[in-house]
Amino acid sequence: MLMNHLESLRAKTGKFAFVALIAVCISALFFVGLFFNNPLRAQYTQTELIMATFGVFAALSSLLYFLIVSIGVFFYHCVASPDDAELPECTVLIPAYNEGKQVAETIESLLKSDYPAEKLHVFAIDDGSKDDTRYWIRYAAAHSNGRVTPVLLDKNGGKKAALYQGFKRATTEIVVTLDSDSIVNRDSLRNLVAPLVKDEQVGAVAGNIRVMNAKESVIARMLEVSFSFTFDFMRCAQSSFGGTVLCTPGALSAYRRSALLPVIDEWLNQVFMGAPSTIGEDRALSSLILMANYKVRFQQNAIAFTTIPTDYVRLCRMYLRWIRSDIRENIRMAHAVVSGSIHHWTPRMLVLQLNLLFLDLSILAPLVAIPGTVTFMIIHITNAPMILMMMALAALGWGVIPAVIYAERYSPLKSLWAFGYCLFYFFCLSWVPVYSIFTLRNGSWMTRELSQQGREDQAISEEVQVAENKL
Repeated sequence: MLMNHLESLRAKTGKFAFVALIAVCISALFFVGLFFNNPLRAQYTQTELIMATFGVFAALSSLLYFLIVSIGVFFYHCVASPDDAELPECTVLIPAYNEGKQVAETIESLLKSDYPAEKLHVFAIDDGSKDDTRYWIRYAAAHSNGRVTPVLLDKNGGKKAALYQGFKRATTEIVVTLDSDSIVNRDSLRNLVAPLVKDEQVGAVAGNIRVMNAKESVIARMLEVSFSFTFDFMRCAQSSFGGTVLCTPGALSAYRRSALLPVIDEWLNQVFMGAPSTIGEDRALSSLILMANYKVRFQQNAIAFTTIPTDYVRLCRMYLRWIRSDIRENIRMAHAVVSGSIHHWTPRMLVLQLNLLFLDLSILAPLVAIPGTVTFMIIHITNAPMILMMMALAALGWGVIPAVIYAERYSPLKSLWAFGYCLFYFFCLSWVPVYSIFTLRNGSWMTRELSQQGREDQAISEEVQVAENKL
């Protein structure tokens, strides 16, 4: 029986897990070779040699973690989708702010899904937009056969407040959140709710997020490969290891309402360092559900395509928001572990803590790596070009794993963008975690304001006003 089960899993994920394992081994050999064949190694002082050895040890420890992740990927499988009779009623929340016509396209993709129409309810929430978003929400509702309910808020209160209004209005046990710039596949919603239907201990489910505008810039192409690593690799393993997915993305996630209600007010009123926590609402909600001892799963076949930043400034702002949120939630969860408010000695919680530890180390690493590299280059100024080349090679070594993963899943040619992303991150983005640590109290959204610059000051056109009045 066990052998048959393993054989079934191997048929579904074995090839992917195997190539991921090979990628980890190649990366490990690369870093060891880079250390022992470093032409500057003979010039190291004893202190520098110790630091370099520690760096290689940290890299190999990370690769050991990825080896464990590969094992989790081997055992991952999507929960089978229920048939129509088994599917529960479901409410989808779509918060929107200055989204324009895109919100109507998001709603349209949702209404085209194969979820039974009589069981699907949609709340499209306009969060006090200053453009024509409200018109497009009302337009979509008028053409939805009653399935879409507009929720029109007078003032902009932020995404968390908008979602809170939706959570409070929903009456179904399953509630789904969908970003207003996301497009879902026809079967995404059905696939997404499957773990909630099959297992009462599952409190939330994360969807699989893909990049919709990958062709618009080099940055978007690199992020498409990075997203695959985050979802097809990391979240698959987290889901396998006891349902410990750390973040249910706002772009597409599902929640059990009975798991939400006990924590929803705490979630809305969270503060950090005396300031309201308005960023990272998806990560914060996942943390509260995990700490309530519910499982958080990942459904790889529940796909949503979302729009991402295509220029450097907006990308930095997005990463600042994400990393600040990760640090805040890691602190909260660490406090919960120390205080004993969660059962931290269970195998599932130990895995959760391992994931949190790796995330913490990846965020803190630049605090040591950046000053160390700069100091080393100053001391060995004549060898600065060689040092930069070695750093570039090390960055390329980290690209092996995401490149192999993307090549196996999607496209061998496009997987090469993984190496470009690693170089880009090392030289252009590694400062972001450091700056995030020293600006943790900053809770501004940033990305939305910048992406809508110029639109917020424009009045709704007379034509749109007339059309809205007709609705």
